[in-house]
Amino acid sequence: MHRQFQTVRTVSGSALLIAIVILTGCRSAAPEPAAGEKLPAAPSSVPPRFPQAAPPAERPTVWFEPMDGTTNVGTTMDPRVAVDGWGRPIDAALLKQLASGVSLVTWPEMTEVPATVEVTEGSKESDPRGTVKMKPNAPLSDRWYALTVAKLPSELSWPKYSAQDVLPNGSVAARFRTGSEPTLTGIRVCPKGTVALLLSERVDAALPLSDIVTIVHVGDSGPSCKPLTQPSPQGMGDITFACTGMKESMPTKVSIGPGLKGLSGVAFADGAVTVHQFTTADLPIWGPGCGMFKP
Repeated sequence: MHRQFQTVRTVSGSALLIAIVILTGCRSAAPEPAAGEKLPAAPSSVPPRFPQAAPPAERPTVWFEPMDGTTNVGTTMDPRVAVDGWGRPIDAALLKQLASGVSLVTWPEMTEVPATVEVTEGSKESDPRGTVKMKPNAPLSDRWYALTVAKLPSELSWPKYSAQDVLPNGSVAARFRTGSEPTLTGIRVCPKGTVALLLSERVDAALPLSDIVTIVHVGDSGPSCKPLTQPSPQGMGDITFACTGMKESMPTKVSIGPGLKGLSGVAFADGAVTVHQFTTADLPIWGPGCGMFKP
């Protein structure tokens, strides 16, 4: 595909807006997914991994919004890539260079979605981050998409702890679904026995959380876990437990039974019991003293 860029600059205060219009060639439309389509797994030959970041003092960091695995984002949202300069301004030319490698595609077909790219410098009066926003030319369908970055400029870095993945073609991506499909995206285990279930969208509970989620050691007693998260009308984005007797060297099994549902009414994991097992000592580091299990 040949890309042409038309750049329009308007100055408002300290903010500079650069609208980059991508003119795409003719493409066949991507097939609509079957009802209840799940997030396809990455090919087994390419294990999931997370791009590593330089210290914040060295290079600005790049973040996906929404994060990888997020669901129920809506059909009219504009996915974007945000650049955090940690208080430092982001050069407009650098943002434009980043934008040239950003694409919105269907997942897993990787068919490009016609969209306009808006590049906006940060403003001290509002959001200081620079952004590359993808504005689809038409409302998105209820299906999975991916926001991808083909190549990150050397002046920028990926955050060390962020939800994103590296695709077989080498691009870094965040995959998301516009419709509702509440699932587990990760389990974060932190010091003093804090265990957090990270969810793809906000959920509600029809039963006490201790009746829905069980956390046990395999072949040993313990731990004893109590939920810290309380259900609310706004739903729960994460579900956190305080566990005593957690043993880092022992295999831990987390079971999630029926009783959770998205605010849309869609049952968590289609109402099935899901079981996840890990050993805390073997988990990759995810924040100070914490480990992350990815299902």
